Formats: sequence, structure tokens, C-alpha cells
Amino acid sequence: WGENCTSVSLRPEKLRRETPVDDLAVTFNATVEEYLFLGNIIQYSVRAESGRSLMFQEHRGPNVPILARGKVLTLTFSILDARPVFDGVRGAGLL
Repeated sequence: WGENCTSVSLRPEKLRRETPVDDLAVTFNATVEEYLFLGNIIQYSVRAESGRSLMFQEHRGPNVPILARGKVLTLTFSILDARPVFDGVRGAGLL
């Protein structure tokens, strides 16, 4: 994406609590700060090791444990799901 890309935009449902399956996966550690039940979805607010706050979602199910506040976890996303955000170029990262 080049040197003007300062961060990426990613939909909350694209983050997963899974082991990476290919070379396009990006992983990082984060700490659970809050969670919210939205019907069959749990929405988590987490803080990455970089200090950035972000949201991710999981479907509720009998085999999906609810993550407690303070729990450190590894999140994964595919680079194909990320959209670049460019510094100083208004709207350049929008598709």
C-alpha cells in the first residue's frame, strides 16, 4: 500500500479468535475491556498491545466461551479484508 498508508480499516466481524490458516493472516494480542450481548452476537471492546482500542464480534453458541474483562487473547484477520487508510489523502482509503 505504500508509505502513505498509516493504518487499516477493518469490519468488526472480520476479526477472529482463530489460528492463522495462511500467509495472508495478520495476528496481534489484545486485552478484553468490555463486552455487550446483541442477541446471538457478542461484541467485544479490546485494547491492542499498541494501545489502540477496537471492536470485534463473535456469534454466541454453546461452545463459544464468553471472554472475561482483562483476558488477553490473540486476534487474527486476513489482509484481504483490510482497507488502507492514507495519511493526508482525503477519501483515498474508501471503496
